[in-house]
Amino acid sequence: MPEPSFVTHVARTVYGLEPQSIESLEQFPFDWRGIYRVQDAQDGAWVIRLLHLPNAVDSLAHTARLLDWLTHQQYPAPSVRVTTDQQFVSTIDGWAITVLSYVDGTVLGTHSADDLGALAQTLGRLHSLRVDDQHMFTSSRCHSNHIATAAQQLASNSTKVPQAFHSLLTDLHASMLALQQQIHHDLCITHGDCWYMNAIKAHDGSVILIDWDQAGIGLPLLDLGNLLLTSHFDLNQPLCLDADDTKIKAIMHGYQQQCHIVQHDKESMANAMRFLLAFQLGSYVADNALFMNPDFPFVLQKLQARYNVTRDIADIAVQYFG
Repeated sequence: MPEPSFVTHVARTVYGLEPQSIESLEQFPFDWRGIYRVQDAQDGAWVIRLLHLPNAVDSLAHTARLLDWLTHQQYPAPSVRVTTDQQFVSTIDGWAITVLSYVDGTVLGTHSADDLGALAQTLGRLHSLRVDDQHMFTSSRCHSNHIATAAQQLASNSTKVPQAFHSLLTDLHASMLALQQQIHHDLCITHGDCWYMNAIKAHDGSVILIDWDQAGIGLPLLDLGNLLLTSHFDLNQPLCLDADDTKIKAIMHGYQQQCHIVQHDKESMANAMRFLLAFQLGSYVADNALFMNPDFPFVLQKLQARYNVTRDIADIAVQYFG
């Protein structure tokens, strides 16, 4: 994790800022990344992100280009501050660096159905944006290619899952195969990780998505499915999930105020939610470091609990189509 003195140097010499205070926003420090909130002399607040990874420049540049495009579309998202020589990304001592506007407000919770409905409206507005050239952006985590990848990872690594959870793996694999046949949606800009922890309720009451690292071209139904499922997560009780009609209704109504859902997506709704679970389980079993992690058995329990509620959520959600 880079030192605050280094961040101050970058802010001054590369971005023309005069930091008055610097605060680390990292919950779990790593030596290959850093994220800092910087307050400058003009009372502006900025987020400085630093990565020390092989593909960091390309990754940060893609996110910056997308956020800059969203700004030009007048879509509410963090804006990009360019360097003094008008670049989206700077590099110093092996670090790739971007600076984004800080979104002030409070992280959304799951207790308010109205807030979740506002988040769904923000997501629907994103999906309704017209992209004239989809080659401008790379694929998001919600791209159809990742459905096939998840299915392949599950099929190739089934022996790594304990027998007690083998039916979970089999069900998720079958869901991904079915989803590949069910999806007939046009691609659009998708967030890729839309859930309440990546949403800020600003002081004016608007809801703004942050953390755009997984964003790009993808399937809107996977984004919506991600929001529907994760809105039922209680991080203090991760194994307790029950479908909440009030939340689901608010999300479906909020989303459809901005973006139309086609009727044949009804049959895909449960599997769209299960994509997140298949993606996570596939990532674990395909990576020996994750697979050998002591937390893996508890991860399986969480995935099972979340899978078990997908059908109930989907059955309620389809009642609010149109």
